[in-house]
Amino acid sequence: MKYDFSVIVLSYHPNKEKLFATLRSVLLQKDCRFEVIVADDGSGEFYEPEIRAFFAEQSFEDYRIIGHEHNQGTVLNLLDAADAAQGGYIKPISPGDYLYDELTLRDLKEFMDDQGVKAVFGDMVYYSADPEFRVFNTRTPWDDSIYSCDAEQFDCRRSMKHQMVYLDNISGASVAYTKDAFCSGLRAIAGHVRYAEDAVLQLMVLQGDRICKIPRFVVWYEYGTGISTDLQAGPSPRLKQDFYRFYAMLHEQYPNAPYVGRTYHRWKLMMEGNKLENLLRRFTQIDKLQFVLKKQVMMKNYTCSDYDDRFFRQVCER
Repeated sequence: MKYDFSVIVLSYHPNKEKLFATLRSVLLQKDCRFEVIVADDGSGEFYEPEIRAFFAEQSFEDYRIIGHEHNQGTVLNLLDAADAAQGGYIKPISPGDYLYDELTLRDLKEFMDDQGVKAVFGDMVYYSADPEFRVFNTRTPWDDSIYSCDAEQFDCRRSMKHQMVYLDNISGASVAYTKDAFCSGLRAIAGHVRYAEDAVLQLMVLQGDRICKIPRFVVWYEYGTGISTDLQAGPSPRLKQDFYRFYAMLHEQYPNAPYVGRTYHRWKLMMEGNKLENLLRRFTQIDKLQFVLKKQVMMKNYTCSDYDDRFFRQVCER
């Protein structure tokens, strides 16, 4: 591969200031060969002349811009960019989210090389800058103990249960993938999933791929603004529809896989508005209740305090 990493910056009617701060967080990376792919999903105006001027000012030539005349949805937008990528690893990122520090890509590459895994995730600093800077005491997934670096301890079945039954999912914003695995996963869900690219991770685990957690922060994650983290509205109806179609696809293609049928029927009840039966199914599962209680304890005791915000200030205050 020509590059160690291809960083795909996803654009859809982006905030200009946040877009360029995100690009700065990438260009400040050290000790790693990388390219930047700006993939716009039919915004019409996404500051392309300014983006080209920005890269020229930085004397950075390893970039491409992939635009779409019409909105494709996140999955197809990502797939087009990933297919064009010339890096062995891929890190998607959105405007308003920033790589954690100047060695993030280097450390991700070394970790993935060492572990030989197709996907790795790390911690995120959940922040909001509106109206003033604030860090939230939250993390995803809440129980990260199952993603051990010890290959013998990783249990795909247990990971499937956590993601499908407990809904303790890994945030796609924190993940880096091998190019081959990412493209393969996106192709598999395209046509079923439009926005929830994170579904690739559940498909990978179902297929037996090991996912590890790197013991470090990897991204500053803007919390409460996207379709997946709207603090007021909750989960987006578009994402709910996506995951319902995703589990319908899994139920058809992997009818005997653990937890797939159970999860599909729960989502079906949810989408049909059968609230009583859905609640009975959810809250009569002892293991689910145990995990909810465990999560509540973890939420109460967790404080995100060991971050260093110097790099964040550097990319945001230019």
